[in-house]
Amino acid sequence: MRSEVWELKVVWFAVIVVAVLAYGCGKGEEAEMPAGAPEGVTPEAETAAGTPEGLTPEASAAVEEAAEPLVAKGEMLIVPKVGVGDVKFGMTLDEVKKLWGEPDRIEGGVVYSYYLKGLHVHGSRPSGIVAFATCFAAKTVRPSPFSPVLGPRVRDFAGKTAEGIGIGSTVEEVVEAYGEPSSKGPGQMQYDGMLMTFTLEDGKVAVMLMRGDKEMLKKRVAEVQGE
Repeated sequence: MRSEVWELKVVWFAVIVVAVLAYGCGKGEEAEMPAGAPEGVTPEAETAAGTPEGLTPEASAAVEEAAEPLVAKGEMLIVPKVGVGDVKFGMTLDEVKKLWGEPDRIEGGVVYSYYLKGLHVHGSRPSGIVAFATCFAAKTVRPSPFSPVLGPRVRDFAGKTAEGIGIGSTVEEVVEAYGEPSSKGPGQMQYDGMLMTFTLEDGKVAVMLMRGDKEMLKKRVAEVQGE
């Protein structure tokens, strides 16, 4: 039981770091991408993997089509403590890949970044259970030495909660939907009952951090480790 609690504490610390980095990246042009740089990937390989330089009109059109708001199809509804779209907290990262395909980037083996969808999926180590998700505005993700040009590869997260709250929502809209936050600080609003934290930039939501129910996650970690 101690190992399960420790695993969740470690991944909770890691996801806070990633969320802070995601927000901080919007403050400076030289900041690195939130999920960090993957091991063994050179700048040349990353550029060849899909920067917008040299894209044909057909390829550019395909990128734009893939980035259209998925919420219109009902695929990206945020349900606090449950998940985002088809991805639910308590799933394994392998199950996420079956639903959404290979991520654009994998950090530390447990953070899957889907830039066209505008979110990171965080798994716990070593079980690979999805414990957290970070949805972000594209402006919070800046080029790094590993991705000199990102362009159309990064999009705002297009999903919303049932109350219509998403990236770009104002502080007033968040409060109208959920009431006053449990706690707040400079640029942040935390709702303990929903297990959600909103990071703000210029008075609007720039990053949304959400997590699964602690007891459910502990149970799922025990199940996976016992398999």
